[in-house]
Amino acid sequence: GKLWHKEGNYVKAATHLQKAVELEPTEIGYMSHYAQFLLAQGKLELAVEYLHRAIAISPVFVEAYCQRAMALSGEDLLSKLKSACAEFLGAIVQKKDLSLIRNYLWQTFYYLGELLFEYGGYAQAERYYQFAISLKPDYLDLYLRLGDCLAKQKRFDAAIASYHLGLTVEPNHPQIIFQLGKVLEKQHRLSEAIDY
Repeated sequence: GKLWHKEGNYVKAATHLQKAVELEPTEIGYMSHYAQFLLAQGKLELAVEYLHRAIAISPVFVEAYCQRAMALSGEDLLSKLKSACAEFLGAIVQKKDLSLIRNYLWQTFYYLGELLFEYGGYAQAERYYQFAISLKPDYLDLYLRLGDCLAKQKRFDAAIASYHLGLTVEPNHPQIIFQLGKVLEKQHRLSEAIDY
């Protein structure tokens, strides 16, 4: 199932991952892989169902993680990431409303992207920013951060596209306009860069 997913055949991937879960219904790893696959496909409600089942198999670990993470009081990215993740897991355990679960999940992806970006994992950060955008497309900073991440990878056309998407949310955002000008300058598109 994981191989089919890498190959881009999502129908076969789903079939095999689901079959693995059916054959081993108490295997947490299979359920979490299937849930990750479902999240990547934008099927949040079904992914949450499988995550809930996985947590129910071994709730002690998740409860301990959530308690430790919620006790963190730091303002650093790692503390924010752990807290958002704990809120996400806690909302699943408590079977909270899907919109609340979605909110904690996009925050988790956002902070994970931020942490990876800070330590130079730009390709990985890009993936998490994209997941966050799929869950919260109206959050402007995600487009800015994704554009910055793409620019760091010297993928300037993709960065420009991300900045333009951000400008559809807020047309006169000064930070996005400035970053867009900088990327256009790197492409030697000087008159456009000056305009921005």
